[in-house]
Amino acid sequence: MRKNSFDKSKKPSSANGKVSSERKSTRSKNQDAATRTRANGFAGRKTSAKNSTWKAELKKYPAMADQIQTAIDLVRAGKLADAARLLEKTDREFPEQAPILWYLGVCYRDMQKFTDAVAVYRRAVLLAPKNERVSLGLFHALWQSDQKDAALEEIKRFQMLTNWSCKDYLAIVAELAEESHETASIK
Repeated sequence: MRKNSFDKSKKPSSANGKVSSERKSTRSKNQDAATRTRANGFAGRKTSAKNSTWKAELKKYPAMADQIQTAIDLVRAGKLADAARLLEKTDREFPEQAPILWYLGVCYRDMQKFTDAVAVYRRAVLLAPKNERVSLGLFHALWQSDQKDAALEEIKRFQMLTNWSCKDYLAIVAELAEESHETASIK
């Protein structure tokens, strides 16, 4: 279901800015920087949202929270398409909810539907422009769909809005700079 390593030409991989031959992040033994955010909040957790704003929304709409939890359980059971359908239905029932869109984006990314993931993450960014999860989701979906310039613009947008608070983005930028330096020295 998940890829644990990516082609160096396609994905930043290391949280410390260095490219290792194993392509693993220093923050997670099993995932690189490009996939780490997915595990930080979806199939890898029992709680459905870490962000306090999201927790408030989930408390406000218990039916929505139940549907999101059911989707998480479906993902854990390997039923990504079923989880995506449930989240699409939940999105129609509870429009304008960034948590639903984020989870749906995760499903789409896992299903390799990057265009769909970009679309839902863009909607989520409009609803929650300072939410790190949403921004990272959009960045990774853009990167995976080969929209690297747009992905870098998302880093810039988020970091400028939040006073350079996202450590994952700092690590990704450092790694990209390192890779650029390595490429230049090869030529």
